[in-house]
Amino acid sequence: MVDTTPYRTASVLVRDQVTRELKKADPRGFAAIQSLPTFMDGWAMRAKEKHGPDRLMIATVNVTDGCPVGGNSFCGHYCFAHRSWNGTGVRVDTPQKYARDMQRLRQEGLGVSIFLSTDTEPVPGKGQISEVTLELLKTMVEHPPDGILVHSHTDVLGNLEFLAVLKALSQATNLLAGIGFDTDSDMVPDHLCGHFSSVRQRLLAFERMANSGIHTQASVTPLVGFVDFEGFGRLFHELGAYRVMVGELRTKFPKGGSENAVGLDIDLGLPTPTEEHALSFFRGLGFKGGVDLRETFYVLLP
Repeated sequence: MVDTTPYRTASVLVRDQVTRELKKADPRGFAAIQSLPTFMDGWAMRAKEKHGPDRLMIATVNVTDGCPVGGNSFCGHYCFAHRSWNGTGVRVDTPQKYARDMQRLRQEGLGVSIFLSTDTEPVPGKGQISEVTLELLKTMVEHPPDGILVHSHTDVLGNLEFLAVLKALSQATNLLAGIGFDTDSDMVPDHLCGHFSSVRQRLLAFERMANSGIHTQASVTPLVGFVDFEGFGRLFHELGAYRVMVGELRTKFPKGGSENAVGLDIDLGLPTPTEEHALSFFRGLGFKGGVDLRETFYVLLP
């Protein structure tokens, strides 16, 4: 049976800057801001019931049409967030379009909080995509959203240029910078492709962000196999992580690549902790921003 679920929700959610309530807006009225994928919107609505509307991430911005790394790196085998590995044209005018979107929203007394990015890796290394993302983040300092999660599977956010902009953005709005860690092993079988950035490189980038006073999220999800899960997990406490997000490897996501993920833990030949064990272990360490599941922390700001 063909899944006919739309990839995106039909409306962009915006936030009234006085009442803080959420309203629906026509996505055709935006140049850069987009509505969330349907599965993330479902997570957001469930999080709203428990936490209220003020901290929800309700929109996204993507600087490419598809993910530039998903087809040739380990994370692409299970990714549920990307729409396509093809057509990765760079939207070079995204910063300018974003500024226009935000100016109009502010004039109307509205705002948005943003997940950067739902469909793509926003900082895949040196090159045009990361350059456009850097300019976008600079523009966000001038035209801040209500809040933003910048999420990556690479080490680029730890570069000096990005650190400076992230620090400025953290002064302008509620910023959370996250890096994904699916395993503690850099030894990945050839047929699964290697990591785009090594585990060590990502840990160093994470440490630089935390040491710069930026709220950091260790995204230990999906849990696909660890040489020493608890030893690896303790590193995030030592590195000063603000909060930790965990999640098992699940394959039933609409319009994602995760149907290719069956058996990844077997392919790696490493033990895989359950969500329950991971939650209990990380909560026992104590993180200022807490520990929760992907379904909550992907859509909830500090």
